[in-house]
Amino acid sequence: MITVPVVRKKIKNLNLRVRSDGSVVVSAPVYATERQIKAFVESKKEWIQSQLGKREKELREQEKTSLVVDGKIRYLGRTYTFISLEGDLGINIIGDFFAVYSYGDHARTLDAWWRKTAFEIFRKEIDRQYEKIFRPLIKQKPELYVHRTTSRWGSCNFVKYRINMNELLIKGDMEGIEYVVLHEMAHLIYPDHGKGFHAFLAAHMPDYRERKRRLAEINKKTI
Repeated sequence: MITVPVVRKKIKNLNLRVRSDGSVVVSAPVYATERQIKAFVESKKEWIQSQLGKREKELREQEKTSLVVDGKIRYLGRTYTFISLEGDLGINIIGDFFAVYSYGDHARTLDAWWRKTAFEIFRKEIDRQYEKIFRPLIKQKPELYVHRTTSRWGSCNFVKYRINMNELLIKGDMEGIEYVVLHEMAHLIYPDHGKGFHAFLAAHMPDYRERKRRLAEINKKTI
């Protein structure tokens, strides 16, 4: 038997809906009996389960692109308790707390800081690897573009010498960032994922497969 909240209204027919938060509610005429309501809900059992499954999948996808999940935020491999405070725009990380200061839209303040910080971290790592590894191997330092997506951590346009990096990557540690940068810059030499490409990665980062595996941990729940 499925039990859901019932709201009685001046309506003619029984209605059932799944709210955006995943809760299920029945709207019933004031004269409807408990037996009628229960029978109606039971008749919609498969539909309810289907809708809840869809909603759960949507929430999981949203979590992948959300910076704050269950009141926690991951940044450079550590998990912090997220707090929002009134004050001049800015971010302050103290101990286990990640504080966002704003006089209004805290989400916008966080998003702007996050993208700017991601760009700076990626640019610095690209510069480091260019000087250490790639300067004699490629014709120029690649352009950097930063975006947020659930599909991949990075990509490389070897024709335009452009590297795209996912800003969500800075949820993880620097080792993961170093791996993705190496991976994408290597495509400026090896456009595909052939043996030469993997041999190049192994030569410059022997543990690259382990670093790649750990990237899957980034989008797991933070609690």
